[in-house]
Amino acid sequence: MLQKNYKRHFILLAIVLLLLFILNISLGSVSIPIKDILNILFTNNTTKESWQIIIINFRLPKAVTAVLVGSRFICCWFINANIV
Repeated sequence: MLQKNYKRHFILLAIVLLLLFILNISLGSVSIPIKDILNILFTNNTTKESWQIIIINFRLPKAVTAVLVGSRFICCWFINANIV
């Protein structure tokens, strides 16, 4: 039986998920540059305090919820399709 190496696919999907996660946090009624998003997330340092409030209180929980709900939908689909 042939087994495919899914390591590349998994790495590619993880990179795409990370990029879309950052893009989801970046876009909105107030566009926040990616550099400032990374500063807020990793160093808790920003040029505008309003951006920090927007990211920490609104956009980050929204993005995390989207990832969790999406992963739950995929798990349910796998169970219903008898793939697992």
